[in-house]
Amino acid sequence: MPTEKKTSILDVGASKFTETFAENSAKNLFELVSSLVSAYSKKVVDKVKIQTALNAYKTHYQRRYGEIKVLTMAAPIPLDHIYTKVRLIEAHVYARDFDFIRNEENFRRRVRHTTFSNRISDAFEVVNKYAKLNVLGAPGSGKSTLLKKIGLSILTDENTIAGDNVHVSLPILIELKRFREGLIDLKSEIQREIENAGFPESPEFVEHALKSGKLLILLDGLDEVPKSMLEGAITAIRDFSDKYPTNRFISSCRTAFYKNFLQGFADIEIADFDDDQVKTFAGNWFREELDILSETYLHFTSLLFNPANAATLELARTPLLLTFLCLSYDEGQQLPINRSSLYRRALSILLERWAAEKRIHNEDIYQNLNSDIEIEMLAEIAAYFYQKEQTMFYADELKEQIGLFLENTLDIRLPPITRILEAIEVQQGLFVQRATEIYSFSHLTIQEYLTAFYYYSAAKMPQFISSHVFDEKWREVFLLQAGMSRSEDMLKLMIDYLKRYSQEQPVLREAINWVNRILKTDNSEEGACKRVVLLGFLLAYRRDRGAEFASSHSMLVNYTPGLGQLLSPNIFNQFEFPDHVGRRSGPKIIDMLVELTGRRVNKAKLGREIEALIPERPLSAMAPGSRYTFNKQILLIIYRVFNVPTTFHNLRTNKYAPINSYFTGLRMLVECRHSALRVSPATWAEILNTIVK
Repeated sequence: MPTEKKTSILDVGASKFTETFAENSAKNLFELVSSLVSAYSKKVVDKVKIQTALNAYKTHYQRRYGEIKVLTMAAPIPLDHIYTKVRLIEAHVYARDFDFIRNEENFRRRVRHTTFSNRISDAFEVVNKYAKLNVLGAPGSGKSTLLKKIGLSILTDENTIAGDNVHVSLPILIELKRFREGLIDLKSEIQREIENAGFPESPEFVEHALKSGKLLILLDGLDEVPKSMLEGAITAIRDFSDKYPTNRFISSCRTAFYKNFLQGFADIEIADFDDDQVKTFAGNWFREELDILSETYLHFTSLLFNPANAATLELARTPLLLTFLCLSYDEGQQLPINRSSLYRRALSILLERWAAEKRIHNEDIYQNLNSDIEIEMLAEIAAYFYQKEQTMFYADELKEQIGLFLENTLDIRLPPITRILEAIEVQQGLFVQRATEIYSFSHLTIQEYLTAFYYYSAAKMPQFISSHVFDEKWREVFLLQAGMSRSEDMLKLMIDYLKRYSQEQPVLREAINWVNRILKTDNSEEGACKRVVLLGFLLAYRRDRGAEFASSHSMLVNYTPGLGQLLSPNIFNQFEFPDHVGRRSGPKIIDMLVELTGRRVNKAKLGREIEALIPERPLSAMAPGSRYTFNKQILLIIYRVFNVPTTFHNLRTNKYAPINSYFTGLRMLVECRHSALRVSPATWAEILNTIVK
């Protein structure tokens, strides 16, 4: 039986198409492929069959790489629908310009790499600039997606990479994780991709395309090559790019894994998403008709960019975790109220799920270090550095902490510390090397969650509260721990500590006793809010450094942000003590105190008494000290009528510190209640009855 002859692109059909091209004159892929076939065959080319083969290749590429399905997505999404332009920055620029103190401050404030914004470029501009490019990035930063999108853009004839010096090439994407054993033969892999698309003369076509420099070879995931194959893969890429130097090459690799393997490749790094990119991604995600009608995108972004969700927004700087946040919002049309649960799921993605989906090396970090033990280790390390107010730390100290944990927990005398650190950094991306031998957690939010997890025990919680309840830097840790299951125990311990503290501080004890003598309230939120506001009165008109008097509301903003609003906004908003600016303010302050306390006073008599105080010159012409002295005479009249203890008549500013701390602790308590997993009404009523009591 005669062998069936393959149909050749070179066979002449009904319509003939013959052109001659100079090396760089190709205007699109169709003309590029036609010119290649014509050049090596020296025959008339069938236009229809070339287009058929090229269409088949496009279809093949789109089917394999044109959709995204990760994490818990129920169905794949077209890459074009979700893709958000990434920005690339020269690799290692952070390390060269690293300022430890400035970077630590920025990291704690959740400000990322702002000093390098002028060096950031659009990804496609960079891709068109370099013949050999190596794209680096953290796990989930979008490296694979970028490579897939580059190929897709060329095949669909988008103008994304157009420019004066545009390079038209046929993209070939090779996932390096396919190389599991045997020799690494890139040419055979390229030929296989061409054959799968239906090019019948693939050997001749590939050979001529490579020699003519008309291929864009996308090598995805160098870090996903098994360790046993890595050296062979690196050698194969180097040799291949040297043998066919006029082609274009783009590889991708995790930043932590890459050790300058590919000489001659320009190293470039994917930058974190900025605000606009986060919004663009969310807009692409929530694009279904129902989402548009429901304005889902607007609701999601307004929540995400609410200052109260700054820690959650930090996670959104990474495309993988932003995908997770979009999926979480899809579940209930709101961000989970319990942030501890949200961050635990995000940590799980970095620890296990993403590495499993990517099949990174297919090996455990260390055989005795399962995920539960690893979380315990990371939590201990996170808390150790957080106690030292460090969000960035030196490699030697980090390795020391890993070693101590493994020795004390698993009784390992000589643990493979360096290998474990590298595996956590490369496979999970939980540690990031910010500069030579300087590390941090990938996100401050992750360190805060792990620190909260470390203190999540009955034995550690009392010391945690007494050491940090007055420290604003620990606020997020408190809120995250409140979202764990021992919420009521935590709140009871907090209020008990604040009660003991108030009894141990004479000035604070006297202030609270005065509040309860003059103000009769119940154990409701309204009653607690009134007591808070009246205690705030003692701070409202004290003399501050650099200012004469601060109003009650500015006091509450400076020392207790959100406390009154969280307790009872309706009550809190009724009492806004005016700024103390002379005799006109006196009656207003009295009105507020009367309304707050219900105390009966002779307002007319007090008004006359205040009016009798005549300043030597207009208040605006007085020196600050003289102005304070005059205003204080008015305040002493008010103090006398409302029986304010004489302790506060001439108290220096620094003596109010215990009251300031108490307010900070109360605000921490009330915010924790709002973040708590569960607090019964009876328990909360019991706590309310202890606030300013």
